[in-house]
Amino acid sequence: MKTEKITASNISCGACVNAITKKLKQIEGVNTVDVNKDKQLVTVTLNENVNRQSLITALSDIGYPEAN
Repeated sequence: MKTEKITASNISCGACVNAITKKLKQIEGVNTVDVNKDKQLVTVTLNENVNRQSLITALSDIGYPEAN
């Protein structure tokens, strides 16, 4: 098991947190999702077979692109 931390844009409310959590938990191999809206940080624990890019793509697809 591994942990990925992604700084994402546009996280502003509880609905954002719920949308992100729901979307990422749909990815096979994702175990837990923790969203800190104040820090704009998404922390995901996942199996080794899930790659970071799939998480970033899923976040971007629902309006929360990775912050640079």
